[in-house]
Amino acid sequence: MPSDPPVDPAIGGGWQRLHPLTLVFAIGTRLYHSRALILPAVVALVVSRRRASHGGWDDLQGWLLVPAGLLLLFELIQYFTLAYRFDRHEIVVARGLIWKRERHIPYARVQNIELVQHAAHRLAGVAVVRLDTGAGAGAEAELAVLSLAAIAELRDAVRAGRRGQIDTTPEPDAASPAVLVALGVRELLLHGLLTASGWVVIAAGMGALWQIDLDAWGLRRFLPSTEGVWGGLRHATPALALEIGILIGLAVLIFRLLSAVWSAIKHFEFTLTLRGDELFQSYGLLTRVGRTIPRSRIQKLTISEAPLMRLLGRATVRVDTAASVHEKHKQQATQGSHVLVPIVPASRLATLIRDVHPAGAVPPDLDALDWHGIDPRAFRRLARVRLAFAVLAGAASYGAVHRWAIAVGLGAAAALLLQAWVRARFTAFAWSGDTLCFRSATATRHVTLVRAGRIQVVSLEQSPFDRRWGMAGVRVDTAGAAAGGHHVHIRCLADSVAEALYARLRRAAAP
Repeated sequence: MPSDPPVDPAIGGGWQRLHPLTLVFAIGTRLYHSRALILPAVVALVVSRRRASHGGWDDLQGWLLVPAGLLLLFELIQYFTLAYRFDRHEIVVARGLIWKRERHIPYARVQNIELVQHAAHRLAGVAVVRLDTGAGAGAEAELAVLSLAAIAELRDAVRAGRRGQIDTTPEPDAASPAVLVALGVRELLLHGLLTASGWVVIAAGMGALWQIDLDAWGLRRFLPSTEGVWGGLRHATPALALEIGILIGLAVLIFRLLSAVWSAIKHFEFTLTLRGDELFQSYGLLTRVGRTIPRSRIQKLTISEAPLMRLLGRATVRVDTAASVHEKHKQQATQGSHVLVPIVPASRLATLIRDVHPAGAVPPDLDALDWHGIDPRAFRRLARVRLAFAVLAGAASYGAVHRWAIAVGLGAAAALLLQAWVRARFTAFAWSGDTLCFRSATATRHVTLVRAGRIQVVSLEQSPFDRRWGMAGVRVDTAGAAAGGHHVHIRCLADSVAEALYARLRRAAAP
């Protein structure tokens, strides 16, 4: 590694250290997390200087240097006692001065290699690297920070280690990276506009609206009256109701525009490339994220079509792995489903699935599969429950809207019955080779592909209501499935169909 310091002979042959800028970024990170204490310390320093200028004490200035010195000493110990090396079958990470710890990570167990670059990292040519094996809630090892040359060496070592030997030089006959997806700003803006993602920006917009002078803008009249929200609406004139509707529409439009901007910033220059059996994501304007995902480690793949996305012929592709995924706005890593491609045209979807799905047995047209729907009586069963909820909603709203409670109940009934019809109509499963395909829909349509070899648990479920209707459900769990994503949970199947599917899944998932 030309940008990293030479290996210390005292550590042992093959041991390597982090980049020297690790000290700078580590101290900066600790100062950022301790920012609540910086202002009181500055105030105390200023006060102590004033007291000293008037003949008072100035001991506080010296005491303030003690935490800074301890912090520097701690980071120096962390830096000089952390090292890593590449063995034949594993990467070894050692750290600690008094309590020493040595972690061995087999290359074959690495689920995900993720690198994160903030603006300062990009300027310095370094990045934070996280290795995840899916064994816990967080990364198995975090190397912060490494030079880009060291990161390339690490990736080559993991790739070669899976083949059983360490050779950090790329193979001459290795397949060159193929770009599967490259998203421009237009597609990213469209993604944010259609999905209304980016709640951080939306929350900031809400905070800005909270600071508006209601009297200056003439918005005070839109606030609830002394009779409450519903009381104010009952006495609202048609003109006021129209103004409220226009304001709500403008607010929705503004929030969607903010979401579009946030999507373009978060996924800036998004690319998905394929090299051999590895997928590599790269995206981000302010924070650059690079993530390596072996195709063989994908637990399941899900195609999602939100209503507006479906209208414009777009879809989102997500994958589940057992690895933890770190998000900028979250304090801890999340395990389970994460976005593989935020938006892709429907015309390119079949090609992307063939390139990403490891089995390669999925036909280009998923609609051409032999789909098996749920029990034909499912709509009647779902409709009864939803009509009961609609009656309760209408009754609960009577005290607020009086005669309009009937309209509330009818509206709720229409929406819930439509949702029940869509669910009963589109829920189905099919087989394609050794891959189970599960389709479901409410407002958003999902199609999930699960290879039989990735199934961890298969469950046959039957509630008292299922037994009354002669139905049952089948649930399929994969590694990391408990944290989110589209679960393969096929409800309202006829008894015989559920038992046959359960038996086939058990045989297919058996080693």
